[in-house]
Amino acid sequence: MIKGSRNQVKTEKMAEPEKIDTSKPATILLVEDDELHLKLTETFLRNGGHKVIPFLSPNDALEYCKEENPEIHVLLTDVIMPEINGKYLSERIEKIRTDVKTIFMSGYAANLIAHRGLLDGNASFINKPFTMKELLGKIQELSFPDGFARQGCMSI
Repeated sequence: MIKGSRNQVKTEKMAEPEKIDTSKPATILLVEDDELHLKLTETFLRNGGHKVIPFLSPNDALEYCKEENPEIHVLLTDVIMPEINGKYLSERIEKIRTDVKTIFMSGYAANLIAHRGLLDGNASFINKPFTMKELLGKIQELSFPDGFARQGCMSI
């Protein structure tokens, strides 16, 4: 589980989470400006059977999406980052990847972030710290009944 400050991290046992369907892997664009959290979250997702494209920089993730035209099912992004915030990143990625689903994550409470205009009420959100089971459950919530559909791209 990710705990509190940037320097205090505890990992949970990497056992298969109960009742999480890993038969429908997704390609996840992961954007987290803290390297320790990025690596731990990437490990959770890979252990859940997902393909992960990790980035420490939201600007690098945006440029990658523009240039490489990758197949992405889910954008998992921190909300508060030094370069650009997660909401802005999500809006830009959704113009490139029209069907991408976004999950925001933060150590701040969702209502505090929403109050500051960084998250709307309909956004999918997971609060840090989270367990592997909680994260994989959130990814599963976004899956389609027949698995993840191929995503269409368009240029901006």
